[in-house]
Amino acid sequence: LQIVETDKGIVLEPVDDSFERQMEAARKVMDKYKVALQKLAE
Repeated sequence: LQIVETDKGIVLEPVDDSFERQMEAARKVMDKYKVALQKLAE
């Protein structure tokens, strides 16, 4: 759930499913290439 403030008050809404799928894919890539990403960050 996410909390959204509107002119009518605070509303609870479900989180965007496509965003969650994108974040999960990004986490998998980062886990798979963890060492390479660390070396690139140096």
